[in-house]
Amino acid sequence: MERRPWDDGDTKRAEPPPERTGIAATAARRLRSPFPAVAEAILYRWAVERDTAVSAGEIDQVRAYLRQRGVRTTPLADGRFTLDGAITGTVERAGLVLAALRTFVQARLVARGRRGPA
Repeated sequence: MERRPWDDGDTKRAEPPPERTGIAATAARRLRSPFPAVAEAILYRWAVERDTAVSAGEIDQVRAYLRQRGVRTTPLADGRFTLDGAITGTVERAGLVLAALRTFVQARLVARGRRGPA
């Protein structure tokens, strides 16, 4: 996989991907987009654009990804989610996305033969 400047925290040299960026671009992706593509868009948006908004479509994709990883997510009446599985707790929308991104990055590190943070 191609390294991007923001993978190393360098946001000054980062150029936006050729497609649209921001929450509207991620929301415009097909619901069945592979999670790595959605994760890259979210990571870019959070790191470079400093936009931490989370769309309903992203939440659906994040919940599906976590379910594949053995983490059950349950929505609560107040808009938060409970996590049950390898990750447990109660989180808001951004926390749910952060849990999925952490799981995604750790899986990517393991696939590359490196071990992530404990």
